[in-house]
Amino acid sequence: MGAQNHARDDAFDTKAAPLPTAEELLAATTPPARGRSAHAAPDASASLDAEPEGARALRAAADAEPGVRSRSCLIRTEDDGRPVVTLSIAVAYGRPLHEVADRVRARVTKAAGRALHTRKKPTVDVKVVWLDD
Repeated sequence: MGAQNHARDDAFDTKAAPLPTAEELLAATTPPARGRSAHAAPDASASLDAEPEGARALRAAADAEPGVRSRSCLIRTEDDGRPVVTLSIAVAYGRPLHEVADRVRARVTKAAGRALHTRKKPTVDVKVVWLDD
């Protein structure tokens, strides 16, 4: 029992090496974000494609659909240069979710060419993540 307590005491010994600050941990693990909607892509082969204004324009296109509030927008580029947009939305309770998601997808697809400065047709994934009252 005494050996276990000694090992536990060593684990919390702050004299051995200073602990990193939260800022240092975040800097070491998170790529620099370029706005509230600019998220790191989940895999290493993808790259962050749009400046915040591109994501803002795509969220605004989603918000133009009645009963929809955009929550987040992830934009990445495939190896062939095709943009992939993942948009999370909140939908008003009682709205037909599949129909709303299809209309939002169409709005965002239409807005993506100008917002992302590309002629390639994007893949747009719409995720309903919340129901509003």
